[in-house]
Amino acid sequence: MAFAISIGFSGTKMQRSSVVNSRASSLRTRRLHAFAGFPLVGARASEFSGAHPLGRRQALRSMGQRHGIQGLQCRSAAIIVNPPSGGHASIGLYLARQLLSLDLEVYLLVAGQEDKYRSKQPNSALLGLREAEPHAASFHISFGDADDPSILMNMVQTRRPSAGPIAAFIDNRSQTLDEALLLHKFALGLNAERYLYVSSCGIYEPGDYAPFIETDQVRQSAGQAQVESRFLRDSVIPFAAFRPMYIIGKHAAKLDYTNFFLDRITRKRPIPLPGKGNAFVSLTHAEDVASMLACAVLARPDEVSGQVFNAVSPRYVTLKGLAEMCHRVVHGDKSKPEIIYYDPVKLGIDPKEATGLPFRVSYPFIADPGKAMRLLAWQPRHDRTLQNDLQEMYEEYLELGLHERRVDLTNDDRIARSVGAAAKAAAAK
Repeated sequence: MAFAISIGFSGTKMQRSSVVNSRASSLRTRRLHAFAGFPLVGARASEFSGAHPLGRRQALRSMGQRHGIQGLQCRSAAIIVNPPSGGHASIGLYLARQLLSLDLEVYLLVAGQEDKYRSKQPNSALLGLREAEPHAASFHISFGDADDPSILMNMVQTRRPSAGPIAAFIDNRSQTLDEALLLHKFALGLNAERYLYVSSCGIYEPGDYAPFIETDQVRQSAGQAQVESRFLRDSVIPFAAFRPMYIIGKHAAKLDYTNFFLDRITRKRPIPLPGKGNAFVSLTHAEDVASMLACAVLARPDEVSGQVFNAVSPRYVTLKGLAEMCHRVVHGDKSKPEIIYYDPVKLGIDPKEATGLPFRVSYPFIADPGKAMRLLAWQPRHDRTLQNDLQEMYEEYLELGLHERRVDLTNDDRIARSVGAAAKAAAAK
């Protein structure tokens, strides 16, 4: 079965106009901050890609001068509600960095107790932003129960009355409709200009077509799908949802996607892969997910309102290819890893339960980000840097001492014996 491996995109011209909060007339006379207010007529998509995926601060400043915007008088802010751990947690870190680089004030709530989570990633890196120049005074981080309105209120009450609008409320935490309703109500009370919700590609119904596009069927029983359905239908605030998949990158709270391979390679153990190892997976760097969200902050609210975007890499890699890339970052050569291929159906096992394989392989589980590339002029930075990203994650793997921890690989041995016995039996016939 063949799949498209890369989705091309050429720079197109965008039009951006001043963002106006239609529900608060007092905002209509304010000049909004650069990322939300530049009339970017004729701006190329490439001006908003790269290390700060919307374009470097100098690019924004030069465009402002080109369009006659001088002396910005107020400062917009963004609020991020972030999970304390899990696969999506690192999105908040990279998003905060990008928004700070655009001179926004960032208020970030980690939805957990500080004494329990402060030393864990990405929270320790987030706390470091509070001390880092030149944005230390612009970054505000709190820990606490996201369901407690007083926690959120205390987080933003230090803002000056003359401060600019809340340009975006980013919900990277809610997994149920009840959780999202509380945050949405709070965002509405703040007159937030848009509500950006981090959902998941995991809500897609298994199907025969690949990659997934945003209009494919989703599991209505999934909490994230219920959040999307409710707010796409009747959100007062302009609402958009973003569906990531298999997030990687330094400071990640969930390292399974690379540790599965590194745990075996560093211990000189064979890697068990189902089938022929040719199932495609889509690893997306958290910085690229964050840059898509930042593009939605840059866009006019009406451009993102009612939209759903796959927040994924446009390139895919096979399990076998990923195993070989991880082997190269460990051994620094072109030698091949030892791989045991097995048929999970014949062995009567589930790859995840038996070996901890963190990928879905029973059906094609990849998604197409083309919509975001077209509508948001989003361009990923990491679509061709997977080898370098794996190198960075391997270095962090060593720093954390994960190569020295005890890993139970007894099921790998059972699979190897079963595969060997099956091969002998086949040869004897």
